[in-house]
Amino acid sequence: MAAVTDKNSRRPSRAPFIGRLLPVFLLLGPVFPAALALPAPETSTAAQVDIRALDDKGIYWYERLRFDLASQAFSRILLLDPTNASALRWQGLINLANGDVQAATVWLGKLRSLHGQSAYTTELQQAISLASEKRQQLAELRYQASSEKVPGDLPQRLLKLLPQAPLGEAAQQIYRLMKSTPEGAALARSQVSRLAANFPEDRRYRSLLAELGGAAVADRSAAPRAAAS
Repeated sequence: MAAVTDKNSRRPSRAPFIGRLLPVFLLLGPVFPAALALPAPETSTAAQVDIRALDDKGIYWYERLRFDLASQAFSRILLLDPTNASALRWQGLINLANGDVQAATVWLGKLRSLHGQSAYTTELQQAISLASEKRQQLAELRYQASSEKVPGDLPQRLLKLLPQAPLGEAAQQIYRLMKSTPEGAALARSQVSRLAANFPEDRRYRSLLAELGGAAVADRSAAPRAAAS
């Protein structure tokens, strides 16, 4: 049987071959999409629960100065969700706690590239600033806060260390020193109370508010967190 050729080409036409395969495609068509589909990113409820539990565990170890175990927990979060802003922030803070400002700056760069100037980015940026270029000024103010005669303008000088209102670790350092004067303590309580209301899942602010003698703020977390073990 002579091969069928295209009118504009001497090569044999593929029409008979495609015609023979067409019934096969029609039969297996519903199967192919399922077989070839790529696995979807893990965004299940179970994964979200795992992230919340790991976040609690990381904070638990961070507060107990076990930065190695804290870093392991946050690293596991980033395996589940590589863009998790909270975990990226904590990894940078762990580097700072270990005295590695350069490594913390790398995490800050990742945060900026993924989330812009978010609250997490600002917190890590402020912590890096207090650990590097503002370190000497903060040390001098800390010394004055513990002296017998505390300067009356100490709270204002502490707040001028940063261009924005302090968040997270910076807030803990600055507002604790501000309680050295009655006016500073009142201002610190007001600011931390606002932070506790704006970030209800961050228990650092509730603990700091209690330390400053402020009224307790209810935990408005969407769901109870798993206990760290």
